[in-house]
Amino acid sequence: MKPSPSPSHVWKRRLILSSSPVPEERLLESEGEDGRDQLLDVIRTELRARPDDPDLNIRLVAVYRSSNRLRDAVLHCQEAEKTRAVESSLEWCSCVIKTFEEYLESVQDVESDQNNWRAVKKDHLLSCCSCVKLTLASGDVGECREALESFDGALRSVKPYVNGADELSRAFLEMKGHLYMHAGTFLLKMAQKNEMRWRDACELAALCYLKSFY
Repeated sequence: MKPSPSPSHVWKRRLILSSSPVPEERLLESEGEDGRDQLLDVIRTELRARPDDPDLNIRLVAVYRSSNRLRDAVLHCQEAEKTRAVESSLEWCSCVIKTFEEYLESVQDVESDQNNWRAVKKDHLLSCCSCVKLTLASGDVGECREALESFDGALRSVKPYVNGADELSRAFLEMKGHLYMHAGTFLLKMAQKNEMRWRDACELAALCYLKSFY
């Protein structure tokens, strides 16, 4: 006979599946490392059944980050992005960007692990691009402008490290094109919201679209 789950396990499972915000920090404080490990096991088990659930993915990353396991948080973000299981969630995209940025800021010496740093930097660029795309589809003009500015800032931060020979350099060139493409769409969105004349928006957007290919 299969043993029944312990009351503690059942409680944690209900906590994870609850639609209300999850007080992970309180749980970790009350049960320490063992409680944290059990919580991670529960979330990972649920993720195997529902890999496309943005909330579960965000919760797993949050527990990793609060446990000072930033590298594990980055690895999960990278794996989830590869599978594209939650690519349509703006919340998840924002979580990924913050996780990558926290990791990149924590690396004191780029030369100590240059290949990994460049890989995370590349993934950060791609995530910023995805954030702009999702925001343009659902956000207001102010949110779109902010997303574009963040994307532009990410590109500028990469430029000094572009050497034309690796994935980061290729991603930089590709993402520059996407920036112009999204800028054109943003201009049309401004006209749609009556924040710009249609004629001016169309002329500038056309230039942006042309620039995105060169």
